[in-house]
Parts: sequence; structure tokens; C-alpha cells
Amino acid sequence: MFSEITAKAIKAAISKPGKINYRRVAAQEGRRVLDRLVGYRVSPKLGDVTKQRGLSAGRVQSPAVRIVADRERAIQAFVATDHYGARWDLGGWFADWDVKPFLREGQEYLLDRSLAEWVANVTEASVIACEETQESKAPPAPFITSTLQQAASSRLKMKPKATMAAAQKLYEQGHITYMRTDTPNLSEEAFAQIQDYGRANGLPVVDR
Repeated sequence: MFSEITAKAIKAAISKPGKINYRRVAAQEGRRVLDRLVGYRVSPKLGDVTKQRGLSAGRVQSPAVRIVADRERAIQAFVATDHYGARWDLGGWFADWDVKPFLREGQEYLLDRSLAEWVANVTEASVIACEETQESKAPPAPFITSTLQQAASSRLKMKPKATMAAAQKLYEQGHITYMRTDTPNLSEEAFAQIQDYGRANGLPVVDR
């Protein structure tokens, strides 16, 4: 048994083989059966709707299709609301008008354009308080399959298929860890290597 695809972990697992856990075998068989019970009914319908043959939707994809369908219905039913605000350019930094005190009961947005225009045309203001604070920001979590595809799509305009093909090549060359995963966990070996790289390049290093 091993939980990461690294040479060290696989060699350690092979050196200490255990007994087969038949409950886990049965669980895997159950998942395969559920894939077929769901997939054989949903996949043809999905192909009919999208006019694309060869699409499959099993126990995992079916809920995702439902979420996408519900989101599309919400988009189609969306009614736009024109609302207003004001922002001042104070020479290098900006101040946004807090509209909350001016909202009527039950309102989420300011609908009075004339009021917003009046506030935007104010030429003099007094700073009545100023507070300087420190804010810490954690680094983003390692990519999982979905976040990798989202980032590639939004930043590089890459389609999921192209993203995974590029990731596969990087994985085969040893530049990234396995990309078809839903866990952001890093192995102890990988974390130690990252720390060593940070120390060698003068970067801040934190403990796990």
C-alpha cells in the first residue's frame, strides 16, 4: 500500500507487502457497479443533449452535470439591476463611498443615481480617522485537478484537454507531482525538498 507516487514510497510499500483488504476490494467493486448503473442511463442522454457522442457520466460526473445545469438555469433567470456608487481618486489610492447607511430597508444596492452623482462630485473631504494594520496572507494551496484546469482556463485560455496534456508531459519529465488528484497533500520528501530549495535561494521557510 502507498499513498503517493514517489520512488521512495513505492519501494517502501513493496518491501513490506500486507494482506489484501477485501472490504476495500468490495468497496471498489461497488463503485464500479454504481458507475455503470448511473452511467449507462445518463451517458446516452448527455450525448443527445450536447450532440456529442462518446461522452460519459458516471457516479462522479452526474452530480457535476446537475450542478452545471442548475447554474445555467440560474444564469438564464437572472435579472440585472442597475445600481450605483462612487469612488474618489486621491492621488495614488482610492476611496470608495460606503452606501450602506443610505440604503432603504430591504435594499441591497443603491438605486438612486442622482445621489451617487452628487457624492461623486464632492471636491473636499476631511480624514477623520486613519488606522494602519498588518495583514497576513497564506500562500495558495497546491493545485488539484479542478483548480489546475480553472487557473489554466482563466489565465492562459487553455482548454481542459490541453491543460492535462501539458501537465502529463511535465509529470513525465519529473517537474511536477501527479496531477490527476483531488488532494493538495505533499509528501514529506517533497516538502523537505521545497524547504531545501527555499533555504538555498534565500526564501522564507516555514515548518509544516
